[in-house]
Amino acid sequence: MHPASTKPSLLKIPVFVISLKNSPRRLYIQEHLKNLNISFEFFDASLGLEHLEKFQTNYKTIFSEKLSNGQVGCICSHLGVYQKIIDLNLPQALILEDDIVIKDAEKLRNQLSWLLDLKSKIHWEVIRSHIPHQTLAK
Repeated sequence: MHPASTKPSLLKIPVFVISLKNSPRRLYIQEHLKNLNISFEFFDASLGLEHLEKFQTNYKTIFSEKLSNGQVGCICSHLGVYQKIIDLNLPQALILEDDIVIKDAEKLRNQLSWLLDLKSKIHWEVIRSHIPHQTLAK
């Protein structure tokens, strides 16, 4: 884990950041999350090259078009984090990518608290949140 400080982490659940092992974005996300008092653990992303042929063969009926190496790597990286969460028997975790920008950490904490409270009322296993970069640029 990368402790943000000696204070408890703002988010009270495990946080995993998917990032290529030698990516220059690791320094950015490390500083960004440290400034927000969010502890996390890096998960080494896959390039996809080692999984591409097997992935294209096994999942060609799910995807309507051929996936790029990067897309396969992204999917395999997320699946790898899911497996780690299962292996560690974690009841919940937050998965981030290394290019995320969190503008309001307190709002994020409140939204996560709401989701975790909601989980006690209705069953859910995965919630995906995504805002395309183009939307952020506007």
